[in-house]
Amino acid sequence: RGASPLPRRITCRVTRTALSTLACLLALAAGAAGAQTPLHVRGTLVEFALWSAQAPLMLRATTRDGSAIAIEVAYNWEAYPIVPVDRDKLVDGSYVGVVAVAAGDGTLRARAVLLYPEYLRGTLLGHHPWDSVPGSTMTNATLLRRVADGDADIWMLRDGQGERAIRVDRDVSFVTTGIGGHNYPIAAGAPVFVNATRQRDGTITAARIFYGENGFVPPL
Repeated sequence: RGASPLPRRITCRVTRTALSTLACLLALAAGAAGAQTPLHVRGTLVEFALWSAQAPLMLRATTRDGSAIAIEVAYNWEAYPIVPVDRDKLVDGSYVGVVAVAAGDGTLRARAVLLYPEYLRGTLLGHHPWDSVPGSTMTNATLLRRVADGDADIWMLRDGQGERAIRVDRDVSFVTTGIGGHNYPIAAGAPVFVNATRQRDGTITAARIFYGENGFVPPL
């Protein structure tokens, strides 16, 4: 088989909005010098356009501190909207990603829940550090059962390392991915959430972009 096409280059300026956090992992730990580092980019899209067949794909946004960021997007990049979903759509057996923060007593309390479509079942299975707020985590797991606990539910999840309990209050955001795919258009002004990787040479690359429609900010 021939070599895969080289990734196209995109230049971004991203505005980091306050997202409540698909993705995609935080830089889990500082690896050895020169190692690849996963990271997330959150912001507001200014421009996303391919200038010519030879020129790079440009994604422009503005970061929270006003700095610019350049991302090389894979030739087969994909974009998917993150949309609200009714809580009733989540049933026992659903595959979910739960962004949570530990309370003072050590109990994990959900901040957002992502319902994965069935074709993404198994994505990043496990309990991982996250970066939406300090100390946050992401648990990708199968929902086993829910137990009512006052104004909340206690979810029991199987994340590949055993069972894990997370408290899910009534005001938690529930989202899922909408219809998207390769070359899917993203409107200027859309809030974006990008799973990216910082390469050994400092270049930032990505293949999948998530975004909110009508001003909706992905809570990831």
